[in-house]
Amino acid sequence: MAAYLAMRIEGGHLNYTKVISKYPQYKDAIDEILLLDGYTVNSDGTIKKG
Repeated sequence: MAAYLAMRIEGGHLNYTKVISKYPQYKDAIDEILLLDGYTVNSDGTIKKG
């Protein structure tokens, strides 16, 4: 589930902040996936590569 959510966040279909508030149990796994893929989370819940 965490991999699917991370993929949707990376694709711009989901907002990181909203996903984490709804599924806090996946936060650590999503954070790790985003980090390994080279993304950082902005304060508004969007992400950027690099």
